[in-house]
Amino acid sequence: MPVLHFIAIRWMLYVLEILVACGPFFGRQPRRKYFYVSLAVGLVLIGTTIMGMAFLQSWWLEQAHYDPVVSTTASIIGYLLFPTLIFLVEYAIFDSSIGTTLSSLVQSCAVRSLAFAIYILFIQLIGQDYNFLAISGLANVGNLFIYLGFFAFSYGGFFFLTRRSLSRGSPHLSRTVLWIYLGVLVMMLTIHAIGEYYNEDNKTLYIVFVLSEITTYLVLFLSDYLIRRNDELQAENQVVTQLMQEQARQFKFSKANAEDLRVKAHDLKHQVRVLREGGPEAEKLLSSLESDIDEFESTIYLDNEVLNIVLREKWGYCKKHRIRLSYTGDPSAFQGVPPVDLFTLSGNILDNAIEATMKLSDKAKRVVSVSIYHRNGVSTFRCDNFYEGELSIKEGRIQTSKTDVSSHGFGIRSIQRIAKRYGGVVDIKADKGIFVLKVSIPDQE
Repeated sequence: MPVLHFIAIRWMLYVLEILVACGPFFGRQPRRKYFYVSLAVGLVLIGTTIMGMAFLQSWWLEQAHYDPVVSTTASIIGYLLFPTLIFLVEYAIFDSSIGTTLSSLVQSCAVRSLAFAIYILFIQLIGQDYNFLAISGLANVGNLFIYLGFFAFSYGGFFFLTRRSLSRGSPHLSRTVLWIYLGVLVMMLTIHAIGEYYNEDNKTLYIVFVLSEITTYLVLFLSDYLIRRNDELQAENQVVTQLMQEQARQFKFSKANAEDLRVKAHDLKHQVRVLREGGPEAEKLLSSLESDIDEFESTIYLDNEVLNIVLREKWGYCKKHRIRLSYTGDPSAFQGVPPVDLFTLSGNILDNAIEATMKLSDKAKRVVSVSIYHRNGVSTFRCDNFYEGELSIKEGRIQTSKTDVSSHGFGIRSIQRIAKRYGGVVDIKADKGIFVLKVSIPDQE
């Protein structure tokens, strides 16, 4: 195979390896406007760069008479150039922050490097040439299948371990861990480029290089996994603690209500006598009783403990801020959704509606209506509230002519991620001053 073709195919495979590794990270990320046009332009740019790099590298090697220093330098440039180019393209087509895009790319490059290092180690140990492009016949086909097998194994293992964070749409690394990833990646790519020079002359040293890569990446991935898991457990513990605190408050509230009922029952005989007599005292007593009845009817009791706690807490907040919260609840709804996710989901829905309602100039429209029901194996949480201004919904995202979009945008992405995790859907509508958010989740096994 001509050197030019060999180099071009080599860099093309390198880019494809990174792009495949990036897939799970960006599968849930929102797309920017003109996504397909930007994607096409990005692919053309990457393809053009591959061909340009192949021409320049082959010419440079020929001029330097294939000097190992030149070969190593060219490899290092290519190893760092193409991830940078992929980062720019991904940031242009996905609506993600620079930090999230960089985190995703660095992790993708790291798992790609680990897969390639494992493949090289195995090939060296069986005495074959890892550059299957340079050989032909059955050896070429055999090494190709080994190459694909080790990449599939490495990618599958990594994404299985990180599936929890990816299902939440949170591939973002902390700043400290991100810089560690980036530093290790650059160091390992440089070592690998240098090690390629020793492939023929000193296989033992080359194997040591590859083993150092594998060990470093495994330690890095394990540390990252433990950090992610620890963060998840801390977040879950915070929610569980909050649930327990709300349960304690709810118990106190129920106990106080029971005591009030006993007192009111004791006074009921006197109140009935006053009502029978009529007059101003009766009217005053009727108003007081009406207020007590409203208070009692507004007390939220559902068999679903999590929903009961959330609705009770939000009802108290709404009462304090003169927002009317009405609800209908089905005790069989959302029984299969874990308490932590159900707490987050329902809390975000209500926070979203309450925040928007508090900004209404017409206080008579400060109403939040909640309907929770279970039909045909699907649980639904529907929340309606009034809004002001102009809103439009595009691809599940809120567009508005006003500068403040937070009144309805807060928490929606979290709501969508949780619903998607359990095979559910989120339906958002805004029409004639009424905002409707409906989450439907099928029964969980």
